[in-house]
Amino acid sequence: MNQMINIRLSVFLIILLIFFSCSTDKNPMHSYDGSNDFKLILSTWPDTLFAAGLGYTNLEMPIATQRAAILREAKIQLQKSLLEKIHDLPISGKQTVHDLSMREDSLEICLTEYARGFIILDSQFISRDSMTIAGFVLTNQLKTFITSSLSSN
Repeated sequence: MNQMINIRLSVFLIILLIFFSCSTDKNPMHSYDGSNDFKLILSTWPDTLFAAGLGYTNLEMPIATQRAAILREAKIQLQKSLLEKIHDLPISGKQTVHDLSMREDSLEICLTEYARGFIILDSQFISRDSMTIAGFVLTNQLKTFITSSLSSN
């Protein structure tokens, strides 16, 4: 009975994550000519970026360290997924945040730290050696940060 509830919750969580990840199009401004309306582009950004992380561990490790290692790996994967979504956000008709961060190392460091500030929505052990966590970041502060980075150039 308990296992059936866990399976249903897992399926619901996966469907929810797919729905939210599909709503953030890789480049929602693909038809925009990229002339000069930066605020229009920022208004296309989603308010929240959702992602999931999956962590595995070695079963030969002691039980106490297994759980810590699984959680750490899942958080790292979640952070990487969120950073990829941040990099895919458009800043012009032809450029993304990733293009901007490739020009400035300090910006890439700040974006990595921003992705590290995720909020965990749900965490669930799939089996003894794996777990999944779902999380999100809000983009309001990121919009302000990117705007200030572009204006300082």
